Amino acid sequence: MLSSIAIAVCGLFFGLIISIFLSFIAAANITPNSMVSAFIKGSVAVIRSIPTLVWMLMVIASLGFGSTAGMIGLVISTVGYLTKAFTASIEDLGMDTIEAMRTTGAGWLSIVIHGLIPSVVRPFISWTAIKLEIGIAESINLGMVGVVGIGSLLMKSLGKYDYASISTIILVIFSTMLLLEIVSNRAKKYI
Repeated sequence: MLSSIAIAVCGLFFGLIISIFLSFIAAANITPNSMVSAFIKGSVAVIRSIPTLVWMLMVIASLGFGSTAGMIGLVISTVGYLTKAFTASIEDLGMDTIEAMRTTGAGWLSIVIHGLIPSVVRPFISWTAIKLEIGIAESINLGMVGVVGIGSLLMKSLGKYDYASISTIILVIFSTMLLLEIVSNRAKKYI
């Protein structure tokens, strides 16, 4: 289970960094170039239209089985999901803050850092927590198609008809997801 969580967290970390960068460029109200914004939104739409499992299988076919291939597959999925969500959160802010800062002579980077980031921290954290839960479930699926993790143990147990082991694995997955949900809800209340 720990290796499945580690793959999910690494995929989320790298995907999060890329998504934050892309979302500020793609958001219509702050984009430095509308053509680049349209390209990013179109690319993200293509990524999101292909199921995560297909992305993972394509990466595994290219790089071979292993945790690195699984993590890269999760990064692609995360970028598609979070860039769309973050861009929508930025665009929901409207133009008030941006216009006010532009009139004072603030540049693009200053507007993003001082004007927009403080306003979108909460939605970004919420979307990231949701994607972490999804990412752990996806990393378990990765194990079922040959990447390391608890999913691979589950597939081996299913192949042997070892019902005691299957039950234990399912309980570990359930307990982990429940614990993650509890921790996530408490963290959201704290923030």
